Amino acid sequence: MDLKHDWPRISHTEDPLITRRNFLKLGMAATLGAIFPLTASGSETPGPSWKYIRKLNCKNAFTKEHIEVIYWADGYYLPPALAQINYLFRDHLSGRVKPIDTTLLDLLFALSHTLHNPEPIHLLSGYRSARSNARLRQKNKNAARNSYHLYGQAADIRLPGSRLSDLRRVAKYYEIGGVGYYPRRNFIHIDVGPVRYWRG
Repeated sequence: MDLKHDWPRISHTEDPLITRRNFLKLGMAATLGAIFPLTASGSETPGPSWKYIRKLNCKNAFTKEHIEVIYWADGYYLPPALAQINYLFRDHLSGRVKPIDTTLLDLLFALSHTLHNPEPIHLLSGYRSARSNARLRQKNKNAARNSYHLYGQAADIRLPGSRLSDLRRVAKYYEIGGVGYYPRRNFIHIDVGPVRYWRG
């Protein structure tokens, strides 16, 4: 079965701000729920609400702040909601805030939706300032010098209630960007750069 041909499609007229890359890859999870029965409730097909709204349910693992917010509705990203998300994803060491790439938000939405998991995504790292990234590199030489975290285009996450291997599998399936798998530290890295995979 060619899974990509079985996805429901979103037309540009329904979603004028989404890029072709997003619309092809995130086009969307309603059928994937049946194709990827990853949880006990995997046979339950989501309703059509994803066509009209996208919601982020996320908890910052360091600050313990939690938001559940609709950030996209009827074809438009919602600036007040994006501002809340940007703040949650801030560099927790410096407090600096940077706009988070909306493609990354759409990927986070797709992961939760595909896994039929209503639990908040746990964010371990979102935006990272240059200074914070340099501090991390002093402790871990494998940390990227030009990390996508610097640009608000990456997140280190886990999703309680879903196996880390399933979270990685779905992230890889969407082929949006990089997926790093860190089972010993119980998180995956996702970003919206070139498609590539690694294990840490």
